[in-house]
Amino acid sequence: MKYLVFILILFQIAFLTATNTAKLKQLSLESLLQIPVLSSTYYDIDELIEPSSITVITKDQISSAPVNNVLDILEVYVPGFTYVEHFMGPRMGLRGVLSDQNISYLLLVNGKNLNLKYQWGPLHELQNKDLGDIHEIRVIHGPVSVTHGPGAIAGVIDIRTLSGKNEHVAVAHTSNFVYNYNTTSAMLSLDDIISSSFYASSTKANGDKNTQYWYTDRAHGYGWGFMSPDWGDMDTGSLAPNYLSSYRDEKEYKAQIEMSFGKYLDLWSRYTTFSYPHTTQSSLEEEGAAWAGFRIKSFSIEGVNRMELGQSVDIETKLGYDSSSIQETALWQREALSIDHIAQQKNAFSENEVNLRSTLKWNIQDKLVFTFGTELMYEYYKQAWGEDEDDFLMSYQTGIRFAVYNEDSGFYNYYPTLTTVIDETIDGFTYSFFGEAYYEINDIFRLIPSVRMDKNEYADPAYSYRISASAKTSDSSSIIVTAQESVRLPTFMNLYSSDYNNDNDARNEILRGFELIHRNKVSKKFSYSGNLYYNQIDQVAWNQEQESPDVLGQLDLFGVEINARYNTGLHSFGFSYSFVHQVDWEEEKEQVAYVSGQDASEAYIDDYGENRINNLPKHMFKFYDCIKLSQNLRLNVNGRFAFDYQQQELLDMFEEAHQEIADQELIIGMHSLLDDLDEYGYGKPSFTSGLAINWSIPYDKLNISMKLNIDNIISFNNIRYVIQYWEDGNLRQYPRQVGFIKEPVNFGVEVMIKV
Repeated sequence: MKYLVFILILFQIAFLTATNTAKLKQLSLESLLQIPVLSSTYYDIDELIEPSSITVITKDQISSAPVNNVLDILEVYVPGFTYVEHFMGPRMGLRGVLSDQNISYLLLVNGKNLNLKYQWGPLHELQNKDLGDIHEIRVIHGPVSVTHGPGAIAGVIDIRTLSGKNEHVAVAHTSNFVYNYNTTSAMLSLDDIISSSFYASSTKANGDKNTQYWYTDRAHGYGWGFMSPDWGDMDTGSLAPNYLSSYRDEKEYKAQIEMSFGKYLDLWSRYTTFSYPHTTQSSLEEEGAAWAGFRIKSFSIEGVNRMELGQSVDIETKLGYDSSSIQETALWQREALSIDHIAQQKNAFSENEVNLRSTLKWNIQDKLVFTFGTELMYEYYKQAWGEDEDDFLMSYQTGIRFAVYNEDSGFYNYYPTLTTVIDETIDGFTYSFFGEAYYEINDIFRLIPSVRMDKNEYADPAYSYRISASAKTSDSSSIIVTAQESVRLPTFMNLYSSDYNNDNDARNEILRGFELIHRNKVSKKFSYSGNLYYNQIDQVAWNQEQESPDVLGQLDLFGVEINARYNTGLHSFGFSYSFVHQVDWEEEKEQVAYVSGQDASEAYIDDYGENRINNLPKHMFKFYDCIKLSQNLRLNVNGRFAFDYQQQELLDMFEEAHQEIADQELIIGMHSLLDDLDEYGYGKPSFTSGLAINWSIPYDKLNISMKLNIDNIISFNNIRYVIQYWEDGNLRQYPRQVGFIKEPVNFGVEVMIKV
């Protein structure tokens, strides 16, 4: 299969090169034939008739806001976006979609898909502390797999980095005094015959040394409260890991080179690293507390070729390579082995991908444009960078459990009964075909039908469809109606496990949606948009009995988003409101939990997993204002208010179940737990705000700027929730994984010098 991939790649390159030599003309195509920065279509269309809701976050908004990473940026500016803490990293929520993996979202950097196919989806880039290389972030709300590929059913995050056209020379240093991180970065850009830029940064992140992490766990520690050495009833307590820290004092690095050879060829390459400790109890006490954790190093390179064949055809071809080195430490052996020993790991491998994408746009007449394209992706898995094949390790589902490449593996020597030796390279091939048409019926109405097919060798073909109709009610307002079916393929871990178990009936996650959007540019200063959406999702997870991905049930969601912007030059003000409601949940697999008393009495909870938005608030208001106080002084103020948190519903279920058990000790314990949560605002309406002061000093050819950040400056009931799980079987008297982190008032300062 791998040889077929390379033959197809070489064939397309040879064809496009020959075509370019014979027919390429130095002509300029306008409007629809231009490649959009980020859109839910393949065309550079007027934003008034864009089929999806898109939030654009500019460089000025990013640099002026009090934020620590990309997730914070999205939470400030994107309507309805939030995230919760997970012991393996934050989990994003938008339009009612939030699960224990971020696999319903796509992460793009400069338009390139950087999702990890194995399991985690968007992981790196979102939590890096250095934001100096980001020029713009665009977020598509909701499903768009028909244009961006399988997985984009909740949204797409596209990070656009600085290029030779954005900056010249800049050095910067950022210090945060609560989360204890320091970032130093430098950029050099040239805009000559070859436009190029070079960026590099280094970050040391020690995290919050006074992290207040409250959680409950009746399965392992029998207790609740803030994590400490005295936590629980079974001597399993420890200090909490420092919030927003790197794992084992590893530094975060970023490096990027970008070159543009005129209008027809771009080349860029990027390297990033990131790590974090799991927010769990400490597993080792040898050299102070030590936690399980995660480390990732990522490298990408991509060449982009654009060709204009006459005045009516535009071809864009992208050829790229990605590699991510992943090490997830579990500390299975605790103090018996060194932390870096392979038998202490859960995963130690590299995910590598060769990818080719070619898109042809054909302007048949002034009002009709077609797009056709194909995409080829070949993934293969090897040992982590710099390691021997004996240190290769991948965790899988039932049937494989842990995969190694030979019996000399150190992991195999310790866990032979849990390990499967795979004799050939673990790999997979995916190919896609897509098409779209843009038809301008008249000066008012436009129609955009789209279709896409994705075929992974371990799954049945997946089809995405969309039809969008728009009407310009005036030169400044529009109404758009969109109906679509969007798809998410199961993760590679689940697909490969299902195939290994001789079961190719892996179910895809499908979203069927309808959206109505109204946009209005009232004036040059004021604009607003509003949309209604209704989504029906076949939620998919691993089925232990069938040993394959299967549909858990069908979730129906309804939502509203309202967004307004007002810009006077002195003020750049934005306001948004979002609402999400679970209309229905039809489960295909019965989910039953129960609590038990000391006298063996039991109380069952038949519908404990019925609320599928139990990690989100139903209502969220956001505002921001970038205020220009003077030529050199700016102020950024933002705030978020949310209420009707659905986390409370699961707690109410367990409280009712405890009342049915004639065990006063358990009832008193449950009430004590709920009172503790209530004291810190769990499930209550919440508010938080941030403030940043930006001061610039021009001096000759230099521009010196300083930013002072204060986050959570005014807040109430502001806690970072820990994800709530649904679990089968006996939940051992209390709901597990109910918790939060108290986010402190956060101070930081940044100094930058530009030439």
